[in-house]
Amino acid sequence: MTPEAQRILDVFKARNLQAGARIHPAEFGDAVIWKAGHIRDEPVREALGLLFKEGYLIEYGAAFELTKRGADHLSKAQSKHGARVYKVGDTILVKQTVLRGTPPEYVVDGQKERHAAEKDDAAIAAAVRDAINGRL
Repeated sequence: MTPEAQRILDVFKARNLQAGARIHPAEFGDAVIWKAGHIRDEPVREALGLLFKEGYLIEYGAAFELTKRGADHLSKAQSKHGARVYKVGDTILVKQTVLRGTPPEYVVDGQKERHAAEKDDAAIAAAVRDAINGRL
């Protein structure tokens, strides 16, 4: 997935739209810039071609429709959980974050945290892995 294609799909995500939703081509803002009735940038034209060919979007005369495949990609594109990592003395503190709000942003998920010794790479990696998978 190219960055240009992801930006186009993210317009659907920003509007909280699901499969079957349609957006007029002129309403994609900076993701699709038009000039004299044509898409201005070649990488964006190629990204749209990829999205249509791979079944993420369907092109209609006056709209682009998000398909189930496109909606599934968007639901996987951003993990519900994340991690924040801090150094506190000789200890690494890993806090689990969760995606909340409108627009969505990662916030610390209560007291879900784990401490690891600064020199214990395996413990740090395990703590970050558990945090981004929502298992702290």
